[in-house]
Amino acid sequence: MTSRAKREGSIENLLQRITLVLNRDAVEDEQDVAAVLGGEDRPSLMLSDLLDEYEALQSTILGRMSKDQVRKWRNPKKRARPDTVAHQHNTGF
Repeated sequence: MTSRAKREGSIENLLQRITLVLNRDAVEDEQDVAAVLGGEDRPSLMLSDLLDEYEALQSTILGRMSKDQVRKWRNPKKRARPDTVAHQHNTGF
């Protein structure tokens, strides 16, 4: 069993998730209940991983750039990522 499976499968973790559902009054919303209790798959791509995925897709173009060009290409995207991720956590999207 992986450490992630152990962590997600612990009784304490399950109780925390049940408490979250009850505190949010989401008991009647099937999707919220399924997601919080582990019945829904995790998203295949998280916003926090988006830059890495985009860089992998752009590897051909980035491979033709100098180190300085890649740095200049990457920096604005790196600065935007924390704002995007913070917005995602604050809005629930």
